[in-house]
Amino acid sequence: MDEPVASHQLTPKPRVGDHYLLLDHACGRCPSCEEGWTVWCEQPTAGQPLCWVPAEHSSSEVSSLLKAVSAFLSARVESKAVVLAIAPEGGVTILDGLTLVHSGPVLLASDPRDPSVKSRLAGLNEAGRADAVVSLLSGRDAVRAVKRGGTVCLPDTAVEMPTVTELAQREVRLVGPRDLAELVKKVGRQSVEQLFERKGASSLPLR
Repeated sequence: MDEPVASHQLTPKPRVGDHYLLLDHACGRCPSCEEGWTVWCEQPTAGQPLCWVPAEHSSSEVSSLLKAVSAFLSARVESKAVVLAIAPEGGVTILDGLTLVHSGPVLLASDPRDPSVKSRLAGLNEAGRADAVVSLLSGRDAVRAVKRGGTVCLPDTAVEMPTVTELAQREVRLVGPRDLAELVKKVGRQSVEQLFERKGASSLPLR
């Protein structure tokens, strides 16, 4: 079980106009980084540029979304898997982030218990539940929403964590984020930045 623990935080560099630069503090040399788990870096550095973000979005909001998508990427679920994203209404949607790394169906809900959500899941999966759930809210709700033997992806321990008993009873695999720089490299910096931009905006150079 690749359970989330306490990760180092991404931090914002001072604003340039209406944007700020998000810095990734992974050192690349500690045991965690050498094993590919740079989100859990043990010796954070001054930081390297990761991407530009509009100032209207807080660094904690952006960090949570990127870590959740990274967790999903590290879970390596099947390409046709039915995925449910649990996130607050409004704000930056995780839906677009997940569709960058998953070609199968992705549903978005603020409450996985909503009858309309259950109905859509029933139409997509014989189990009537998602194969994988990515949650920015509650890990416990995610465990209840995923099929037995499924996968739950969480950004970090800031999300309400499920108990060991809840995981064992439903045979759920819990996965946390791995490498944010790898995520940005895989989908492209501009694609990541467009998750947070209003349409028509262009990327700024990293520096």
